[in-house]
Amino acid sequence: MRPIARLLIRSDGRLFVEGLTNPFVGLWPTSEPRRASWIEPHSWLLRLVFRGLRRLFGDCGKVAEWTRTWRCQWRVDFRPLGESFVVGPFRMRSEAVEYEAKFVLDWLCAKEGEIC
Repeated sequence: MRPIARLLIRSDGRLFVEGLTNPFVGLWPTSEPRRASWIEPHSWLLRLVFRGLRRLFGDCGKVAEWTRTWRCQWRVDFRPLGESFVVGPFRMRSEAVEYEAKFVLDWLCAKEGEIC
């Protein structure tokens, strides 16, 4: 089995896909890193606040770091991959990140017709 991509989980918790072959040809117009999902609070009220803060301050910096420490339930929204489902709740954000990494790897393998 040949590797098709590497999953990169950065220290700030963001997941990116680095292609050894380009699994995104035809999916996205560029080969720059793209978000695989949105990991966000499960509660609609916290999610609204979270999205507002991220829109104002972005995904990097002190505010983004602080939002990653919230003690709440988390969910994974796979719409950036073109999927139409959300998975969760997860008790901790790290569990959601772990689930996201496994799902994206399986998703990429299915797109390439590989067994991973």
